[in-house]
Amino acid sequence: MVLRRSSFSYKYQKNNATEALLKTGIIYGIPRVINAYRALIRAIPSPQSNETSSIRAHITNPSDTDARGEAYMRGIFRADLDPFLANMDAHWPDLRRLVVTTIYGYYQSDTAILDAVTTSQLNVASLVPMDVPVEVGWHMRGVVRNGGTREQLEFAWEIAIAVCRICEVKLKNQMPRAEDVIHEERLIRD
Repeated sequence: MVLRRSSFSYKYQKNNATEALLKTGIIYGIPRVINAYRALIRAIPSPQSNETSSIRAHITNPSDTDARGEAYMRGIFRADLDPFLANMDAHWPDLRRLVVTTIYGYYQSDTAILDAVTTSQLNVASLVPMDVPVEVGWHMRGVVRNGGTREQLEFAWEIAIAVCRICEVKLKNQMPRAEDVIHEERLIRD
């Protein structure tokens, strides 16, 4: 049975889904985003439900997104950020521009549709199946550093592990656990 929702609720859910695809597509790849987009468009009940303008149309100066991206990253990575940026500045400035200005400045830091906690949860859920423990740890910290609760962090972890089970992904690396991240920096007080 298909439940019909009000147009506001439908549009809200569709916007959340498309924003989640945009924010996590940089993790798992644009071809997958395009395929998901095609499926989403087929599922949209009417052309009137489509967005006709970018929610980021207000961004006209990319240098604004550089400062915003760096500030957002600093909230997640803290002391790890400066050596990371210095390394990119010294060896691969174009990677820095892609990561700071485009990925974090333009997409990850934009909270018009998905807040920072949800964005970090999505990043955790997208990174765990890729078996990258360092990045998983950073974004697990990001869930809490962006104001998330223990439950929100554990929920992101549980979703990621469920995805691994469903897709038969076998993790080869030791992943950080929510408890480890919480107690490591005393991020959440009991």
